[in-house]
Amino acid sequence: MEAQSIQMIISVGIGAVATFCAILLWPKTRDLAWMLIILGTIIYYGSIIFQVLEVFGVARIHAPTITVEAIIHASLANLPFVFYTVAFIIMIRRRGGR
Repeated sequence: MEAQSIQMIISVGIGAVATFCAILLWPKTRDLAWMLIILGTIIYYGSIIFQVLEVFGVARIHAPTITVEAIIHASLANLPFVFYTVAFIIMIRRRGGR
């Protein structure tokens, strides 16, 4: 097995556990910061699954230009971190910046 295959299997497995826990936590919280962390986790796992499907040739983004395709890939990769950042900012502001 090559390194990329091992990395994909581990990412899918650990991501599945994290996403499962996030989905279980979702109905138990109404806190905005936690909701953003949960959404970021789910979107990140979706991104992993999409990457795996691309590697196997099952899914593909058909964008009109290479630039649009690059923007879509960059968004999928970075959107979870936007959610995490906003959640962390909310928590920092709640704590008074201590």
